[in-house]
Amino acid sequence: MRPNNAKAQIPTHLGSASCAAVAGKSTHRRGLLDRLISRTLSWAILSGVLLGVFAALVVGLQAVLHDVTQGQTLAVAASTLIAFALFQPVRRRVQHAVDRRFDRARYDSELTAAVLDDTRDTRDPVDPAGRGDGARVFARDLRLQLMREHLDRAPGDDADLLDPHDAVAAMEIAATALDRWHRGGRVGPRPPGQLRTHDPERMPRVTRLWATPLYRVIYDPDGRSLPDRWRGRW
Repeated sequence: MRPNNAKAQIPTHLGSASCAAVAGKSTHRRGLLDRLISRTLSWAILSGVLLGVFAALVVGLQAVLHDVTQGQTLAVAASTLIAFALFQPVRRRVQHAVDRRFDRARYDSELTAAVLDDTRDTRDPVDPAGRGDGARVFARDLRLQLMREHLDRAPGDDADLLDPHDAVAAMEIAATALDRWHRGGRVGPRPPGQLRTHDPERMPRVTRLWATPLYRVIYDPDGRSLPDRWRGRW
């Protein structure tokens, strides 16, 4: 009876595995379809909104500047700049709203990541930002791990990296030492670390005149919206 039972169990397990594989493929395809719909709908809405704003601005500014020489050209140029400045904040808002409906996996994962780390870190400094919310274990451990990798340090060798100011000083020292080694022809033992000093190129004055305002208005390394940047909120 035992061999018969064993033979009888084989199709059952194979059937379960096949069902699981089919379910996994179905879920994956449904996720891809939701993402495709989400992106297509988001870009369609975004394009419609920006085109509507651009057209309204052109018509309005042309009416205001109809007595000004080259008023039509100025209206088109100003409308283009305003629509370009609105691109990122409008895109984020539209994408967020559409994801809630068509891409729940991504939306839920973002919410999970936002509330993931709520364990206070008791290592000094306990509140490095001075905002009263304190340091978190996961965020600090991740930051320390990344800095140890960049500095070629062993696990646990991060006592001087807990304080952000001390961490920046340690990275500056490591980068300066490695720069000096490269400038000296790479003679002698290589200093530990993977950090180098970055010296940004200075833009020509004409380029700075138009690029600096656009950079300040449009780009934000933290991904904040325009109202948040104007109000200094994070």
